[in-house]
Amino acid sequence: MIELNKDNFKKEISGLILVFFWSPTCGACNSCFPLTKELSKQGINVGMVNIFENYEIVKEYKIPATPTIIIFKNGIAIERAVGLRSKEVLIQKMNSCME
Repeated sequence: MIELNKDNFKKEISGLILVFFWSPTCGACNSCFPLTKELSKQGINVGMVNIFENYEIVKEYKIPATPTIIIFKNGIAIERAVGLRSKEVLIQKMNSCME
């Protein structure tokens, strides 16, 4: 799991990565931390963006609420979801993006 910020964001999204946009004040976001660790253990590249510390990124990708999940492939946002999704759904989406 990678903590993303304005200094490393563009570099880290150059491959296939699942990015969670989260807020420390969001109750649902607290549920995503165990999920991101599980996904990382499954070999999925996971990044985390704290929306309070990375306003430029939030503005660029028009994040409406937290948690928001975006899958990037080669720097392009190819999937987006607002709210939590199950581990199985996220793994399925990531696998379909690898094809």
